[in-house]
Amino acid sequence: MNDFRYFMPSEVVFAPGGFDSLAERCKGLGNRPLVVTGRRSARRAGLIGRIEAQFPGALVFDEVEENPATETCERGGALCREHGCDYVIGLGGGSPIDAAKAISILARNSGACPITAKAPPTSSAANTTKSSPAASSPASRTLACTSTTPPLASMP
Repeated sequence: MNDFRYFMPSEVVFAPGGFDSLAERCKGLGNRPLVVTGRRSARRAGLIGRIEAQFPGALVFDEVEENPATETCERGGALCREHGCDYVIGLGGGSPIDAAKAISILARNSGACPITAKAPPTSSAANTTKSSPAASSPASRTLACTSTTPPLASMP
């Protein structure tokens, strides 16, 4: 067997009330988050209102489709830049989390925004990995950068 070292610098929080302590856990990341989520589920579940209560200056990008398109991620990155967001919160399952990682790369010319991942009601490798598949016509691409590994993955 070959020796190897695995390092994934993500804090994973799985606790009752974990969602409602997200603002406290994000202190020090910046002042204005871009919240990246899908089109319906987070809003229907009441999570958008709860996150806006914790982050009054947050900007919500709720255009993420299943298997997010590169163009969607590019729009999110441009929105992040235009509105001066200084970190990204991915809210949802795998597609919003993957899109949040790609948006954090595309938001800056040099370096990525810090990313905080929140994934109710599922947990998957998307929560703690640095890669983000983005579908693009005619081919797809994967965006990856070590700075997109989320420092926090919080599940209720």
